[in-house]
Amino acid sequence: MSYVLSIICLLCQFGYLYCLYQKSFKVALASKTLASLCFIFIACRAYLSNESELALLIVIGMIFDGLGDVFLGIRNIAFKEKMFLYGTFSFMIGHVFYLVALIYINRTDLLWVILAGALMTAIFFYFALRHCKLRKSQYVILPIYALMIYSIMVYGIFIYVKSGSVNHLLFMVGTIMFACSDTILSFYNFGKRKGWMHPVYSLLYYVGQLLIAFSLF
Repeated sequence: MSYVLSIICLLCQFGYLYCLYQKSFKVALASKTLASLCFIFIACRAYLSNESELALLIVIGMIFDGLGDVFLGIRNIAFKEKMFLYGTFSFMIGHVFYLVALIYINRTDLLWVILAGALMTAIFFYFALRHCKLRKSQYVILPIYALMIYSIMVYGIFIYVKSGSVNHLLFMVGTIMFACSDTILSFYNFGKRKGWMHPVYSLLYYVGQLLIAFSLF
């Protein structure tokens, strides 16, 4: 069942991109929502199979990510600025749950994770300042968002290196894809847009979420 949901998720993701290209924004929103529901359902099945606190935290995080997807889809139809803001904050809340779950697994490396995440955030923000046009609020929101997503990625790497398990490998690869997706998304939204960016960051995001969901089994 989970593999079927994965295929549906990816098909809906491609459907979303196609409908967006055709400017069928309502159908695109439906496709995007269904794609998000697929990885949430997979994560829920994983939680029901073991009922661990870790899986529950990740599921809650994914639900907020799914809401963020919906908000970002709505912005193509109406309330562009508000929906982008709502979507960003929804993703940030989701990232908080991801971080809490990771701290639950590994507290000993928290300082190193923060330092590595801060370094990557500084590098990212340096290039963002050079290539993006940011509003005043984005000078605060973007670094915080970047610190969260890079910290999640670094945590994923640390946990896999320590355990070497297949589950943590899936989680690590998923978080790397997630971080790459958000990095490209930032330059797409605030910098010079290039045609390859949207399909690449969208595919990275959904594959990353699917891998994270499967890592919970």
